[in-house]
Amino acid sequence: MAYAFFKELSEAEEADFRQWARSNYVIGDPIPSTWHPVVVDECMYMLTGKAKNGLDSKEQPGLGQDPTAMGNQDGERNA
Repeated sequence: MAYAFFKELSEAEEADFRQWARSNYVIGDPIPSTWHPVVVDECMYMLTGKAKNGLDSKEQPGLGQDPTAMGNQDGERNA
């Protein structure tokens, strides 16, 4: 998949980026819009995976936020 402002990743790089997300993203923290889309995708996968496993917003403060608005400081959705 091509991203206008982000580096195109090889399969090995994509795996590394996903591993970085799993090692560094804390469920419930905002997801910065400056992170590579592969990292954001992995963070969203982690976030929705936790939601499907029965955790609620009291246990994980970031759950329940509109994922399309997360990481945007002004609350505007990405185009």
